[in-house]
Formats: sequence, C-alpha cells, structure tokens
Amino acid sequence: MSEMDKNKNSLLMVIITLLVITIILLVAVIGMMFARNNGDQPVSGNLPTSSQEESSSSEPEESDPEEEEESSSSSTVSSSRPVSGGSTTPVSRPTYPTPPSSAPSSSSQAPAQTVQNKLTYNSKGTYDDSQICKSLSIGASGVTVKNKTVKGDLTIQSGVGKSGTVKLENVIVEGKLYVYGGGEIELKDVVAPNMTVQRSSDGFHITATGNTKINNTVLKAHATLEEKRLADDAEGFMRVTLMESTQIWYEVSIKNAVLTEIAVYSPANINLSSNTKVGTAVAAANVHFTGKGQIGTMQVKADRVSYSVKPKKIQVKGDYEEPKLGGYPIGTPEPDEGGGGGSHKPSSSSSSSSSSTPTPVKTPVAMPSASVPEAKLKNDNSAEAESWTFSFSMSNTTGVTGYVVTPIVDGALLTDKAKTLGVGDRSAVFTSSEINPQNTIAYQVVAKGDSAQNRTDSAPGTSATYQVALRLSYDGGTQKITAHKGQLAGSGTLTVNQHRSDGSKTSYELAVLEDGSAVVASSDGVAKPLTPSAYVQLVYGSYQSPRYILPDWKVPQPVKVNAPIDVKLSAIPLDADGNIDAKKDAQLTITPPSDITGIASYQVTVVSGGSPLSPTYTIAAGSATCNIPLSVLNGVDAFSISVISKGDGDLNLDSDPISTQTWDLRLKFGYDSVAKCIKAVWSGMNTPAQLTVTEDKADAPGLYTFNSLSESFVELKWDNTALDLGGKTWRLTLTDAAGSHNSPWYTLPAEWVVDTASSTSPEEVPSSQGSSSSEE
Repeated sequence: MSEMDKNKNSLLMVIITLLVITIILLVAVIGMMFARNNGDQPVSGNLPTSSQEESSSSEPEESDPEEEEESSSSSTVSSSRPVSGGSTTPVSRPTYPTPPSSAPSSSSQAPAQTVQNKLTYNSKGTYDDSQICKSLSIGASGVTVKNKTVKGDLTIQSGVGKSGTVKLENVIVEGKLYVYGGGEIELKDVVAPNMTVQRSSDGFHITATGNTKINNTVLKAHATLEEKRLADDAEGFMRVTLMESTQIWYEVSIKNAVLTEIAVYSPANINLSSNTKVGTAVAAANVHFTGKGQIGTMQVKADRVSYSVKPKKIQVKGDYEEPKLGGYPIGTPEPDEGGGGGSHKPSSSSSSSSSSTPTPVKTPVAMPSASVPEAKLKNDNSAEAESWTFSFSMSNTTGVTGYVVTPIVDGALLTDKAKTLGVGDRSAVFTSSEINPQNTIAYQVVAKGDSAQNRTDSAPGTSATYQVALRLSYDGGTQKITAHKGQLAGSGTLTVNQHRSDGSKTSYELAVLEDGSAVVASSDGVAKPLTPSAYVQLVYGSYQSPRYILPDWKVPQPVKVNAPIDVKLSAIPLDADGNIDAKKDAQLTITPPSDITGIASYQVTVVSGGSPLSPTYTIAAGSATCNIPLSVLNGVDAFSISVISKGDGDLNLDSDPISTQTWDLRLKFGYDSVAKCIKAVWSGMNTPAQLTVTEDKADAPGLYTFNSLSESFVELKWDNTALDLGGKTWRLTLTDAAGSHNSPWYTLPAEWVVDTASSTSPEEVPSSQGSSSSEE
C-alpha cells in the first residue's frame, strides 16, 4: 500500500471517530432535556393532599364548609394559651405528654398488633383490650372503651340515647371523634385532633380528665364542656367552634376550662364559669356571654353581642354594634330599642329572637343531670334511712322558674309525693315516712319554663335506678359492720367504696356469703373500720346502691387469734427393714386452749427446710385430729408441723404460723437379722454425742443411756435381753455439739426378735462398739 493510501485511511478513521463522539454527545443532551421536561409536569389533582382529606371521605355525615375551614385552621392555632385577662403575652403551653403506658401507641405498637377493620360495641360493658382499628362505633349506654388506637373515626351513635353514659380512656383517635348520642360523656386520657358534637335537641355533658387533648371541638348542639381533674400539663379542650344547625340558638356552658379560642357562628347563650379563661372569643353571631369567666380579647363580627364580665380587649370589626355589658340572654324579651343599628344583621333565626315581640316557639330547656341519692343511717343494727336527699345540677337557668322533683320508688312514679323547688334550690329531701323503698329508688327532675319568656317545661331528667337492697348494718354489741345484697340475683363480689371528703376512695372487696351478707373487710383480708368522713356506696355486678352517710360507727381494730397449741404426732410404724411404712398414716392431735374464741378452723402443714412437704390439712373448730400420710416424709432428714389458727371473719384474723418442735429422721431404728440385733442409727453425726432411748409407756419411761460414743459411730446394736424393744414404741434422743436431736416416736415391728442367749446389757457395751459395728 502506498504512503498516500495510508494517509487517506488515517484521515477517514479520524472523521468516523469524531462523528461517533458527536452522536453520543447529542443523545446525552436530548436525554437531559427530556428528563427536565418530565420533572416540570404537575402532580395529578386526583391525589389526596392531606390525611385529613383522605379520612374525611369516610365521615358519617356531610360536613359544613365552615366546619372544614375551621377544622383545617386548627393546626395553625398558637401553641400557647392566653394569660388570664387577655394579655398579649401568651402563657407557654408545655409539650403534651404521651398517654399512660397502658394506652396504645399508633407508632410503636402498630407493627406488633393486627389492625382491626372496625370495632363495634352495642352492649353495655367495659372493653379494655389493647387494640388498633380503622374505625370504632359505640351504640349503647354504659360502654367503657379503653386502650384503643383508632386510625380513622370514632363515633358515639345516637343509639346511646339522650341520657346514656359513655367513657373513653387511654384512646387515640387519628381521624375525628363524632358525638351523636349520650348525655354524660367522659374523656379520660383521650387524644383527638377534632371532635364534632351534634344533635337536634337535648344537650350533652362532656368531661375531659387526665391527659385529654382535643384540638378543635365543633358544637352543633346544646352542651356543657367541663375540664375536671386534668393532669398538670394536660390541655383538655383547646378550641371550641359553634356552627349553625337546626337550633334557633344554643345553650352552652364552659366549666373550669382554659380555651385558646371560642368562635361563635350561630346565636348562643354561653355561660363561662368563674374558673374558665378564654384567650380569644370570636363573636360572629348574636351571642350573650354570662358567668364570671374571663375573656382576653373579644373580636366582634356581628350585632347584638353582650357580656357579663368585660373582656380585657374588645375589637369591633367593620361597622357592627359595640358589645354591651349586661344585655339580655337570647330568648328573653327586651325593651324596644328602636332598631338594631348597623348594616350587617344576624341570621334570620336570631333576628326573630331579637324582635321586641318574638314569635312563640317551644323552647327546650337543658335537661338537669341527676346525681346519686343519699341516705342517712341510724346508729343501730337496722341501718334504715332516716331521710333521702335527691340532688341535681343545672348548667343553665335561663328562663327557669323552678324545679319539680318526683321520687320513683320500687318502679312507681309517686306524683303525689313530688316537691316543687325554687330556681336556686338543687336538692329535695324525703323522709322515711313519705317514701319507704324496699327494692329500688330513683327520681325525676323537671325544670319549669317561664311562659313570660316563651319557655316551656323541660323534658324529664331521670336518674339511674339504685338498689336499696344493697346496704350496710351495724352491730353495736360486736361493733361489726356488715354489707348486705338482699335478694339480688346472681353471685359475685360485693364491693364497698368509701369516698372521703378529701376526694380519695378506698374499696373493700367482699366474698358474698350464701345468706347475702359479709363482714366489711379489705381484699387483703385485713378488716378495717368505716368512718363518717363522707359516704359509702356498694356495688354488686351491674347494681349499685344509693350513697349512705354513716354515723359515728366505732369499729375495733382487728386482732389475730394467736394462742398456744399443743401438737402431738402419733407413733410412726417401721417396716421389717427399719424404714417408715409409707403406706400408712400418722395421726396429728392438737390441743388448743379452751378460753380462746373467734377461731373458725386450723390449717396444718408439714414443713421441711422452710418449704411445705404436704398440702394443707384442715381441722375444724371443735375437732382435734387429722391424718397425715407418711409418704410425705420420704427422703426427708428433718421435719416440723406448722399450725395456723384461722379467724372466723368477724374482725378476727388468722394467727401467725405456730411451728412445733423439729423431728429428726436421721435418728432411727434398724434390725440385723443375721445377728438378731436391734440397732440405733444416727446417719448425720460425726462428733461425740450422748444417745438416749426412751420407751413411750403409761408409767415412768425407761431411760437407757450410751455415753461417749466414738466419732466414727454410725449405728449401735444391743440385744433384747436387757431391752425388750420389738413391737413397742420408742424414741431416740441424741445430744451433740450442735444441740439436742429428737426422733419421732417409732413403733417397732413385732417380728424383730433378738437372740435371748446373749446377756450383754447396753450399759456394758464399750465405747468402741460403735466402731466395730459400723463394719457389719
């Protein structure tokens, strides 16, 4: 090939290489541009934008737009509570603590537990298994739910009823908490971002206790929100919003609460208790604030706003009326003031109520919540009530002229015994001559409406039914308190709860006897006195008694029935080989002193080395013996017998264990059939000792002593010429450096014969006898 051809080929290779590099670079640039364009594409609008939107799709009812706006804004609420009086400097809210360890944790426990699809509770009871579920529904009164994590919504259904009770404890709700039914709702250690309370009529009483935290509460019903016994760093109800619904106006009470904000978008009468503090009150509707609670800043966004305690700061938005100090509750006729003033008017519902001649309507009055009746007890054995006191509470008294309290005795409504109370009264007293309940007692309260204020009577507020059969009695002679369950069906545990004036409570659990009564004693078996510090209430299954106010019942402190007891064990039979005959029994006989009372029985146990060798044998009071199988002594070196005197339950307690002497089974008899010699065996001795053999006979026992036995002594033999041992009862006693050792009494087999030709007596046996005999 010529030089020119070589140059052409080289140039061609260079050109091809450059083209390949150019193509690679071009492809890379195009790929980068394509990737950048794809990254700029928007995310599909069909995807959920937050967990809140995703969970809202499963809500039981369609939400109002205002509610969604207010609920979503709850996440932006300041993390500080306002200072009292509305200072602009907030009080720092501490970091919310995690619920108690018994509460489920959605982050730490979810992997370890199966997530249930839906939990439904439609029967009264306590459901306290630790569980995680997608949703939870409660449809009955008397339901207590504990230790649950709800990934979605928790709903208290209308089936709970208007006066039903529901308790949530150690519950985390990650969705929404809906309250449609019930009268008394207790939230203890409950965490939920949003709660909606809704019903067309009647009110709710919702109490937050413990470590409860509800970020945002939406009210569409009459309600009382109360914070009670909250933990020091708990937050309770944080933000409350009143939304429009079918109500003409709301009756709302806030008790002992510290709210970040209360926002009112529907006409309402709101009572703030003296211990209530509100950081910001947004009045966006006709609203009347009553009570002695404090408001920091009031933002006025509607006409006809009034208050009883002036806020520290008032901000009127736009050209609305200035709020008034005093004013009139909604539903109360007011003097004609010649117009409302201002271009903005409240809703049509509040306009009608603010007219000088309001249209007559049937106005509901919040139902009273009935409390437990109280009975005073006489200081005698009858324990009958001198009087019954029925007390109740009323969250709002607007338009109320008084109350009618009617007792319900043994299921009958005694209208002829009804009592009328003034608007300031909260209890009615009925004497035993007026009502004499034999089985059950309850009562009904009706709030009387003021017709001049366009009010009608409330629906009846009825208490729970209490069992009069559950009661206490007092025996002044023995100074003993006894609890009774009467003829109530079923069996179980009767509990006496003593509530003290300082707020503490002590429970005494009692095993119910066949006659339906039991002496009051605590679950640890130690009887304790009940004092008149407050009251007691008895609980038996689903039944509960009224509250009993005790007089000065003097109860002696319980005592142990300690008494010396003489214990004797019958002779133990030996077999032909010198072993304990395990197929037979020994009889134990006890002799307690005759002047000790209050003993129900005796419990006997064979003990070795501090551990029981046998089950517990019982000797009834009045008896003296029991049989002990000798098989329990197999392989034991030494044993003792423990005796406990059992108290009769009438404030007489069990004695401490009474242990008798220790018997040493290493001291025993044997027989050498070749030498025809009976022998004494001491298998636990390696030091010089003194051995005594004693015959158990009616006259003076015979004593035979063998002194200064050698250190190598294992067994000692003697013939029957001097000692006739066979077929009789004998005991061995050996004293060495460690002390004295006693064997039980042994009955020797009659077939143990001894060569009578031998004439060696025990006293003539030399000290070396033990050494030589050990070789046989």
